[in-house]
Amino acid sequence: FTLNAGFLGLVQIMVYAGAISVLIIFAIMLVMKDDPEKTNLPSPNIPNILSGGYLTALLVAALVGSIWFTKFPVKVVPASGDDLGILANLMLGDYVVPFEAAAVLLLVAVVGAIILAKGADQK
Repeated sequence: FTLNAGFLGLVQIMVYAGAISVLIIFAIMLVMKDDPEKTNLPSPNIPNILSGGYLTALLVAALVGSIWFTKFPVKVVPASGDDLGILANLMLGDYVVPFEAAAVLLLVAVVGAIILAKGADQK
């Protein structure tokens, strides 16, 4: 990568790959020729909506509380030619749980989008 910005180049490739996958999912959703009345979503009812809202509020409160009350470790990474190696050691050492949680969250989002794009008849 140019200007010795290896991490920035890898992040740019990952963002482009994510954008292409979202574009493909949107294309699948747009070319569906099914009846718009058919859906794989159940009809909404009040207890489900309220429990979903309560769960969302609880998760947001837990996230805000954990960010607010946690002292994050600050590590000074020395500037050297092996920035990607140091970053990989940090991401797969000290920060492996958030890294894997983000990967699982992205996987769940992609699987959910594919299930929604398939429609009701193609389960």
